[in-house]
Formats: sequence, structure tokens, C-alpha cells
Amino acid sequence: MEWEFPPAWKKLAEEISSQDWRIMLVGGVDCGKTTYARYILKILIEKKEEVAYINADVGQAILGPPATLSMSFLKRFPSQLETVLPDYQWFIGSNSPSGFFSEVILGVHSFVQVLEEKGNPPAVMDTSGLIKGEEGKRLKYMKSLVFQPDLVVILEREDEMEEIHSLLLSGGFRVEKLKVGDFVKVKTRQDRINFRKEKFKRYFEGGEVKEFSLKGLGFVSHTKVIQRGQLVGLLEEKGFLLGLGLWMGVEKGKVKIFTPLKNFDDLKIIWVGRLIIDPETGEEK
Repeated sequence: MEWEFPPAWKKLAEEISSQDWRIMLVGGVDCGKTTYARYILKILIEKKEEVAYINADVGQAILGPPATLSMSFLKRFPSQLETVLPDYQWFIGSNSPSGFFSEVILGVHSFVQVLEEKGNPPAVMDTSGLIKGEEGKRLKYMKSLVFQPDLVVILEREDEMEEIHSLLLSGGFRVEKLKVGDFVKVKTRQDRINFRKEKFKRYFEGGEVKEFSLKGLGFVSHTKVIQRGQLVGLLEEKGFLLGLGLWMGVEKGKVKIFTPLKNFDDLKIIWVGRLIIDPETGEEK
């Protein structure tokens, strides 16, 4: 794979590769965050025994399905990052962090706890493109507080990140800004919709309808009325995601959920999100 980055991008990546840092990548939609994350991971893995990659972009999730956060520990650089199975996942239930800040921040915090348990290996966290307004500032600042990055890399085209930049500097974080050029591919809104559609379709292939008694299980729903096809997170006791499902209704006192998950031994909580998905096409309704 050829990495056609400006000298400033490569120079910063080389500095990162000699450290055991937590790196947080911040920028708007289609600014090259994930592409740069791949590059940083590649040169880190050449020098380190293990590197953590955290996908904190619920809309364009590289690891795992959309509407989730994921973390994987890498010992070698994969030919395709998309094929890596997440070691840990967190259910959000939406393709946007808007309205789901508590779930997103708690998920990042839970990943940080795992990092600490594993001796704090170097980690790279990719984030969503939500940067506008007070919502964007709040989200990025709260993520930085729980992740505690050694370096925040801001990718911007003009000065659209100036307020977030100032806020993170005020929080005591080291921040480096890189300019985005024509080498970064811009996707259309339909491209991003199709990306999620294909990931959901592949995820639910081979799924089956399972029945669950709620006796002994925790149950949470983001909506008062639950519709057929509504996305469901099947969680273990610490809140980590075991697998996704789709709500199929209630029959004879049992909840019916369509899911590809096979092992339910650790299931403790059923959490209903906001998205509604067609299991055959992966389309969001």
C-alpha cells in the first residue's frame, strides 16, 4: 500500500512510532482520519509488540458493525483492517453519536480500563466526524477527558477545528494540526449509507430468531415503542457487547430477537437502540 502523505504527516507519524502513546485522531467527515490511523498503526506495529486500535466512529465503523464502538489488539499489520475481528465492542444503537453521548463516553472509558489492565500498550483512537457547534466541542472534549491522549492529532481543511483546538489546549492536551489536501478521498452521503448497509447485511447473514425470557435479564430500551427490526445489543455483565440482534416482537411472554450470535451463556442485558434495520438488505428504515 502506498501512503501519499505530505512530509508533515509522515514526520509526525515517525515521532509517534518511537513512543508508547495514546493517540486521538479528530476531524470532520472525509478528512483522512482512518487512513492516517492505518499508517500510524503500520509503523507502530513495526516497532512495538502490540498496538490497540479503537474505532470510536459509530457511523463509519471499520472494526465491527455500525452503531458500535470496537477495540482490537494488533500484533501484526493486517492486509485489510476491515477483516480484523474486534476484541471488545460497545453497543451504541445509533449511526450518530448525537443523543448518545453517555453511551459513547462510557464505551471509551471501558476500553481505557482494558488498556490499563493490559499494561497500557500504545493505542490509536479514530473518532467520528461530529465537530460542529457546541455538540461537537462537548463530544471531543469529553472523549479526550476519558481517553487521556498523549497527543491529539487534528486534521482540518481550513480552520473549522479552531474552537475544538482551543478547548483541547485549555484542557492541557498536546495538540498537533495537519492540513487535509486533495489526496484525501471525499465520499458522498450515499457512499456512507451504502457502507453501513453492506456491513449490516454481512453481519446478519445466517442469523436466526431466538427467544429469550426476560426473567433474570436486564432490559433497557432507547424508545418507548419498540418496532420490528429495531437494533438490539446483547450485553454481558460489564456492558461489553456480545452481539447484535434485531427485535422481532414478543410472543407468549418471550422476547424474539433475530441474531447471528450463537453462544448466550454470558448474556445479562438486552439493550434496544434506535436504528431499524432490514436484516435481508441491511438498509436503515
